[in-house]
Amino acid sequence: GTAVAQTMSMLSVFGCSLMLKCAGRKTLMALWFFVLAILSGGMAFFAVEKKQTAAILQINCMAMVNLHGSSIRFYLLFAPGPVVWLYNAEICTSKGLTFAATINWFGTLIIGFITQPLLSEKGLGNYAFLLFGAFNVLASLFCFFFMRETKGLTAKEVAGLYLKKE
Repeated sequence: GTAVAQTMSMLSVFGCSLMLKCAGRKTLMALWFFVLAILSGGMAFFAVEKKQTAAILQINCMAMVNLHGSSIRFYLLFAPGPVVWLYNAEICTSKGLTFAATINWFGTLIIGFITQPLLSEKGLGNYAFLLFGAFNVLASLFCFFFMRETKGLTAKEVAGLYLKKE
């Protein structure tokens, strides 16, 4: 299982590298967060549907849940995963990059702690994927409206990208 997951991760990062030549960081981030939102909605649908179907259909729904889970991992690593680190390295000073990395890992830690309770029957159950989808929609909108494109810019232009204009 781990070898397959890591191979999938490597292939998705290579795919992301190829896409960076065609599209900018902002475009990739906004697009793939939106794709992740759709996949999270699909994950919620199939996970909830699994409980409401006859035994023969439950097998098909479980297969769809597993397919969506794999797709979410693949698409997360296709753009938002590696591009976040690339974008931060381009726009931040070393102190800013340290802060961004700390916030990123802290957020990952929080998600790790809350996911299992959210997915439990006492939590949101399978509807938690709708919450994850909503956060991906917000992330997509944030990228679209607030990220600035760095593709094709020189290091000097990137350094001044987020400076206040006087």
